[in-house]
Amino acid sequence: MLIYVLIYEDVFSVYALEKDDGSCDIAELLDISYSKNKEDGNLRAAMVRRIQGLAKGNLPISNVHHSIDKDIWQISSGKYRLLYFYDAGRRIICTHYFVKGKDKTPRKEINKAQKHRDDYFKAQKENTIRFKD
Repeated sequence: MLIYVLIYEDVFSVYALEKDDGSCDIAELLDISYSKNKEDGNLRAAMVRRIQGLAKGNLPISNVHHSIDKDIWQISSGKYRLLYFYDAGRRIICTHYFVKGKDKTPRKEINKAQKHRDDYFKAQKENTIRFKD
Protein backbone atom coordinates (compact mmCIF):
# COMPACT_ATOMS: atom_id res chain seq x y z
CA MET A 1 0.00 0.00 0.00
CA LEU A 2 1.23 3.49 -0.86
CA ILE A 3 0.66 6.05 1.88
CA TYR A 4 0.71 9.78 1.18
CA VAL A 5 0.95 12.47 3.86
CA LEU A 6 -0.57 15.90 3.56
CA ILE A 7 2.11 18.59 3.28
CA TYR A 8 -0.07 21.66 2.74
CA GLU A 9 -3.70 22.31 1.90
CA ASP A 10 -5.52 25.24 0.38
CA VAL A 11 -7.21 25.31 -3.05
CA PHE A 12 -5.04 22.27 -3.87
CA SER A 13 -3.93 19.54 -1.45
CA VAL A 14 -0.20 18.82 -1.64
CA TYR A 15 0.86 15.27 -0.73
CA ALA A 16 4.15 13.39 -0.55
CA LEU A 17 4.96 9.68 -0.26
CA GLU A 18 5.54 8.28 3.20
CA LYS A 19 8.38 5.74 3.34
CA ASP A 20 8.04 2.33 5.00
CA ASP A 21 9.67 3.66 8.18
CA GLY A 22 7.06 6.43 8.45
CA SER A 23 9.40 9.22 7.36
CA CYS A 24 8.83 11.57 4.44
CA ASP A 25 11.73 13.13 2.51
CA ILE A 26 9.64 16.07 1.28
CA ALA A 27 8.43 16.89 4.79
CA GLU A 28 12.06 16.87 5.96
CA LEU A 29 13.06 19.20 3.11
CA LEU A 30 10.34 21.65 4.18
CA ASP A 31 11.29 21.45 7.86
CA ILE A 32 13.61 24.37 8.66
CA SER A 33 14.99 22.53 11.70
CA TYR A 34 16.92 20.24 9.31
CA SER A 35 18.85 23.25 7.98
CA LYS A 36 22.61 22.97 7.97
CA ASN A 37 23.14 26.74 8.12
CA LYS A 38 21.33 30.06 7.61
CA GLU A 39 21.54 29.92 3.80
CA ASP A 40 20.11 26.38 3.76
CA GLY A 41 17.34 27.53 6.10
CA ASN A 42 16.50 30.38 3.74
CA LEU A 43 16.33 27.99 0.76
CA ARG A 44 14.04 25.63 2.68
CA ALA A 45 11.83 28.55 3.78
CA ALA A 46 11.60 29.72 0.16
CA MET A 47 10.56 26.20 -0.90
CA VAL A 48 7.84 26.24 1.79
CA ARG A 49 6.52 29.55 0.41
CA ARG A 50 6.53 28.14 -3.11
CA ILE A 51 4.62 25.02 -2.02
CA GLN A 52 2.11 27.29 -0.29
CA GLY A 53 1.75 29.37 -3.47
CA LEU A 54 1.30 26.20 -5.49
CA ALA A 55 -1.41 24.98 -3.09
CA LYS A 56 -3.16 28.34 -3.34
CA GLY A 57 -3.06 28.06 -7.12
CA ASN A 58 -1.10 31.28 -7.58
CA LEU A 59 2.50 30.21 -8.21
CA PRO A 60 3.21 31.64 -11.66
CA ILE A 61 5.06 29.62 -14.28
CA SER A 62 8.61 30.97 -14.21
CA ASN A 63 12.19 29.89 -13.78
CA VAL A 64 11.30 28.60 -10.27
CA HIS A 65 8.16 26.71 -11.34
CA HIS A 66 7.73 25.03 -14.71
CA SER A 67 6.93 21.85 -16.60
CA ILE A 68 10.00 19.70 -17.27
CA ASP A 69 8.34 16.77 -19.02
CA LYS A 70 4.89 15.52 -19.96
CA ASP A 71 2.83 15.89 -16.75
CA ILE A 72 5.93 16.39 -14.55
CA TRP A 73 6.55 19.78 -12.95
CA GLN A 74 9.47 21.24 -11.01
CA ILE A 75 9.81 23.85 -8.27
CA SER A 76 13.28 25.28 -7.62
CA SER A 77 14.76 26.94 -4.58
CA GLY A 78 18.48 27.54 -4.86
CA LYS A 79 20.12 24.10 -4.98
CA TYR A 80 16.87 22.21 -4.28
CA ARG A 81 14.59 20.83 -6.98
CA LEU A 82 11.21 19.29 -6.12
CA LEU A 83 9.32 17.29 -8.75
CA TYR A 84 5.56 16.72 -8.75
CA PHE A 85 2.47 15.98 -10.82
CA TYR A 86 -1.23 16.74 -10.65
CA ASP A 87 -4.06 14.32 -9.96
CA ALA A 88 -7.81 14.84 -10.30
CA GLY A 89 -9.61 16.32 -7.34
CA ARG A 90 -7.13 19.17 -6.93
CA ARG A 91 -4.34 16.92 -5.64
CA ILE A 92 -0.67 17.65 -6.16
CA ILE A 93 1.63 14.68 -5.60
CA CYS A 94 5.28 15.45 -4.83
CA THR A 95 7.48 12.65 -6.12
CA HIS A 96 10.87 13.55 -4.68
CA TYR A 97 13.48 16.25 -4.42
CA PHE A 98 17.14 16.36 -5.28
CA VAL A 99 20.08 18.72 -4.96
CA LYS A 100 20.94 20.43 -8.22
CA GLY A 101 24.19 19.48 -9.86
CA LYS A 102 23.69 21.13 -13.25
CA ASP A 103 21.34 23.67 -14.76
CA LYS A 104 19.32 21.05 -16.62
CA THR A 105 17.29 18.47 -14.69
CA PRO A 106 18.99 15.06 -15.12
CA ARG A 107 17.02 12.50 -17.13
CA LYS A 108 17.33 9.99 -14.23
CA GLU A 109 15.43 12.41 -11.95
CA ILE A 110 12.68 12.85 -14.55
CA ASN A 111 12.49 9.06 -14.99
CA LYS A 112 12.23 8.62 -11.22
CA ALA A 113 9.30 11.09 -11.11
CA GLN A 114 7.60 9.33 -14.05
CA LYS A 115 7.94 5.94 -12.34
CA HIS A 116 6.51 7.38 -9.14
CA ARG A 117 3.58 8.84 -11.11
CA ASP A 118 2.96 5.49 -12.85
CA ASP A 119 3.11 3.62 -9.51
CA TYR A 120 0.70 6.15 -8.00
CA PHE A 121 -1.92 5.74 -10.72
CA LYS A 122 -1.53 1.95 -10.66
CA ALA A 123 -2.07 1.91 -6.88
CA GLN A 124 -5.03 4.22 -7.29
CA LYS A 125 -6.59 1.87 -9.85
CA GLU A 126 -5.95 -1.13 -7.57
CA ASN A 127 -7.29 0.77 -4.54
CA THR A 128 -3.99 0.30 -2.67
CA ILE A 129 -3.42 3.93 -1.85
CA ARG A 130 -4.18 5.87 1.33
CA PHE A 131 -4.04 9.57 2.18
CA LYS A 132 -3.19 10.84 5.66
CA ASP A 133 -4.07 14.32 6.83
